[in-house]
Amino acid sequence: MLSLTLPGPAEAGQQRRPLATSGTCSEITVYFTFGQDRLDQSAMETIDAQFNALAGGPIHVEVVGHIDMAEAAAGDPSLADRRVAAVQAAFQRWSARAAFTFQMSSEDASNPAVPTGPRIREPLNRRAEIRACRV
Repeated sequence: MLSLTLPGPAEAGQQRRPLATSGTCSEITVYFTFGQDRLDQSAMETIDAQFNALAGGPIHVEVVGHIDMAEAAAGDPSLADRRVAAVQAAFQRWSARAAFTFQMSSEDASNPAVPTGPRIREPLNRRAEIRACRV
């Protein structure tokens, strides 16, 4: 099950580089099912709402993909990258209505939202953090 929420206290404290924007930004976090990189209909609707809130000019989207400790132990190093690519594809569906720039990165399990031990499944760590700003 995939869900989207506004950043909570643990996510809000994460460092991001400053971005020159018009002052209109939106941040959401997308959570994934263990081992999955697909966005469900609810997630697509939430991303669409994020786009609609920022429409009216070029948009810069920063996406950081993450995996949990169990996914890291499973040895799928590209899973976080595929999660980022799924988010990018969701935004690119709107490319006829807005110009986009993307800054994409992924991390291993070393930057968890919730610290866990090795091989532990933690839904809050299986995520893609999305920051979109009108530029």
